[in-house]
Amino acid sequence: MKEDKIGGSGAEAAAFVSGVAAGFLSTFAGHPFEVIKTRLQIRDDIKTGRWPSWNMAQALLRSDQPHIAFARGFTSNAIGNAIGWGGFFAVKAVVERSILSFKSDPSVGSSTSSSENQPRLSSADTFVAASVAGYATQILANPIFVVKTRMLAVPRGSPNAYANTADAILKIYRNEGWKAFYSGVGISIFGVVQVGLQFVMYDYLKDQYRISRKAKGIVEGSEEDQLTHAETTIISTISKTVSITAMYPYQVIRTRMQMTDAKNTFGDGIIGVVKNLRKEKQIRAFYKGLGPAIVRTLPATWVTFLVYEDLKPFLQRVFTGTKDGEGRNS
Repeated sequence: MKEDKIGGSGAEAAAFVSGVAAGFLSTFAGHPFEVIKTRLQIRDDIKTGRWPSWNMAQALLRSDQPHIAFARGFTSNAIGNAIGWGGFFAVKAVVERSILSFKSDPSVGSSTSSSENQPRLSSADTFVAASVAGYATQILANPIFVVKTRMLAVPRGSPNAYANTADAILKIYRNEGWKAFYSGVGISIFGVVQVGLQFVMYDYLKDQYRISRKAKGIVEGSEEDQLTHAETTIISTISKTVSITAMYPYQVIRTRMQMTDAKNTFGDGIIGVVKNLRKEKQIRAFYKGLGPAIVRTLPATWVTFLVYEDLKPFLQRVFTGTKDGEGRNS
């Protein structure tokens, strides 16, 4: 990855605002599938039929108010996604800039003004930056995601169902204390690994596209060097699908740990939840809801990266008055 020509608070502000917009808009694309995925993840039975995701969708459609059933928890999900992606891209930009500054330090290694010799981020650098950003964001956004999980899992009108996001926050705090908002945060370290893998693949594939263009004589950083929407969609699809499939079991474990009375219902801590999952359906239990998770994730991923990649260069010019030397850069 080429060094970002823009440093300082302007670049991070652009990354944050772009991430907030991308995260919020992506919620519209994937929320119904989030409801289906969450309901499947907390089921402790195996009587879901041959097509569990489709059966769950049909059950929601047959409810008295299907539009409300599919929109359950939308507000908390949108807030969580906006905070999550905004914080993630901003922290990632800070860490990447710090790494590049370290590599540019004459005491560490020689640095020249030639674009060919500018320090670049390796795959390991990208993994570190994405992992640091992922965990920092997870700690920041975990409380709202606990609220989202509980609202999505319990249909409106059910006993002990939360009326809305504010009601959920108040009741969780009154009944369980502030620690409940950080349930599942330990297992989320695996989610950080997933994000790290995703961005290593995403940035690597972006670089391969640009290398192929450079071989054709296209100038790096020019308008022609920018990824098209189709290319952004393709590489984001590949990186997201591979990373989420590899690390999906942690999501099932985390969802169960975030539920009300999780200890008695699903097991004590990570080990207890894992033991109960193994009793249910062996390895298949760890992949409950994978289908809708991928279906939900891909449209949301497309929206996230397309909005972010398009909006960030514009905001960088607004915040800094300088054009990003690399064009659209994550």
